Amino acid sequence: MIRQFSAEVTSNVRLSDGVFMLVLSPMSEVLRPCAGQFYMVGQGCGIPGKKPLFDPLLKRPFSCMDYNDGLLHFMIKLRGRFTAILGNCTPGTVLELIGPIGNAFPAVGAGERLIVVAGGIGIASVAMLLRDYPEATLFYGVRSANDLFVDQLPPVARLHVTSDDGSAGDKGNVLEHLRQYIASIVETTEGGVIKVYACGPYAMTEQLCRMFASKGGDLCKVNGWTVEAFVSVEERMACGVAACLGCTVSTVNGYRLVCKDGPVFSVNDLIPVAT
Repeated sequence: MIRQFSAEVTSNVRLSDGVFMLVLSPMSEVLRPCAGQFYMVGQGCGIPGKKPLFDPLLKRPFSCMDYNDGLLHFMIKLRGRFTAILGNCTPGTVLELIGPIGNAFPAVGAGERLIVVAGGIGIASVAMLLRDYPEATLFYGVRSANDLFVDQLPPVARLHVTSDDGSAGDKGNVLEHLRQYIASIVETTEGGVIKVYACGPYAMTEQLCRMFASKGGDLCKVNGWTVEAFVSVEERMACGVAACLGCTVSTVNGYRLVCKDGPVFSVNDLIPVAT
């Protein structure tokens, strides 16, 4: 089954001043995406019956937030010219996509606890995990209540919200609340495995490496518990097929490409990023 296809815009809803939900209906049979994978999206043929639009020429990467009833859902933050173009797409517009691309978050084993961590728009990369694992715990950190989109998520078993300004949930850093939560688990229950799957800004990835890396992380093994952390890394890219080498990241095994080797990496591989 080919990974390059056309898709028609079925809805485009503004969720806030800077965020919108773009829903696409593939015009051919497509592969089902997994949590963590992404698509390269371009304008393509635009409005049916009109001249094709290839401006900008190169596609842009966007995480798939959900795939439900044959529809692809993308939560997109307005950041530049192309996201503004997508934000103005009306139903019936046809876009060109390549995907799903990249690896996904590892499967969670029986008896393992899953904690999902999202920072801001990073919720788009991890939202499908909440559908796949309904017993997961979600830590969701935002700048303010205007950046919180819980109503766009599947039902969450346990939700912890933090905001920088205190306008939603608890005030403070989401990772500090995560640290306290894990400390309470390891102190009151028998040992086991905790999986932490996350996506957020660069500073969050950096801190997760310091917390959970097997070499030097202060929470990787505590009181018989092992914590395994994986992060979805966001980088600029021009092709999505490992040709342009524009999405290179530094790892313990040398330079790797986000589109080919990621976007999901173990924090153990990303230790050089955190030092």
